[in-house]
Amino acid sequence: MLELNLGIIGLIFSVLFSASEISLISPANNDQVSKLNPTLKWGSLENINSYKILIAADPEFSTLIIDDIVSMAEFHIPEDKTLSNGTTYYWQIEAATETIVVKSTVGIFSTPPEVEIKILSLENAADISIENPIFSWEGIEGISAYNIQFSQNSDFSESWLLLSGSNN
Repeated sequence: MLELNLGIIGLIFSVLFSASEISLISPANNDQVSKLNPTLKWGSLENINSYKILIAADPEFSTLIIDDIVSMAEFHIPEDKTLSNGTTYYWQIEAATETIVVKSTVGIFSTPPEVEIKILSLENAADISIENPIFSWEGIEGISAYNIQFSQNSDFSESWLLLSGSNN
């Protein structure tokens, strides 16, 4: 009888131990993602129907940027929660059963730095057409469209946008 109880305890311990490891797959630790809306992936666990994903800009997770429940072992950051350029983020996955809460280690990734767009100046004594002005800038590889923002105020507190579907 004692052997049977130890066998059951060992089996329970084995199940809990294997269920307690959520591996973060992508992005890898300390990677820089290429987009501000990356897809995060982790290893799935048996008998888990949902996962909680936490993303914060601080390692203590005191200011959560994302706190969502998902049913798959991946999460695509939606447009309304686009991350900021040049920022380090911390992420963690939680899963729960009726008897145990499982947490992954904390992963770290960063977003690409802001890239300055060089506006090309007009040639000497060039006239600007008020009816059909032409604006030029150096294109950046991988970017196919730009927004041009105009304002009479240097802080752009009152501004308007011109959407451009080309690279200059």
